[in-house]
Amino acid sequence: MGIHRTGVSIALAITSITLASCTNGTNQSSAPVQPTAPAVSSQPATPPKEPSGPEIQLPTGSKILVAPVSGSGDVKIPRFKHAEPEYTIYLTCLGGGSVSLRMNDRAAKSWTCDGVPNRHIVIADDPHETGSLTVKDEAQWKLAVIDGAP
Repeated sequence: MGIHRTGVSIALAITSITLASCTNGTNQSSAPVQPTAPAVSSQPATPPKEPSGPEIQLPTGSKILVAPVSGSGDVKIPRFKHAEPEYTIYLTCLGGGSVSLRMNDRAAKSWTCDGVPNRHIVIADDPHETGSLTVKDEAQWKLAVIDGAP
């Protein structure tokens, strides 16, 4: 008779544990939980950041006469005064087409807009300079002027 009581006690204990774990003490349904699908955004993915345009590298410690300026159309270069007998123009352009640079009354110098950095050294008697950049077709450019030659 001792074995019978032990078996009944074990069966009751297993039944109690099973019922308690299924209902967890609440009256919730015992239906299996369905996994949820990952959230899908209606917004398009952010594209990788495009380069902002052409870049130029100026020599460290150089005296900047015209701070780097960029654009996509014609521009008048502000008047500047150089102390050295020469000054250097740094110019890069992208997007096809070409740009022409004219300083004071000198002949224009032209470059293709292929992304290649260009450097143009100008030797001038007059320390006061001004100029203009003319763009042909589609082009984005960046320009700076430093005193002296690198």
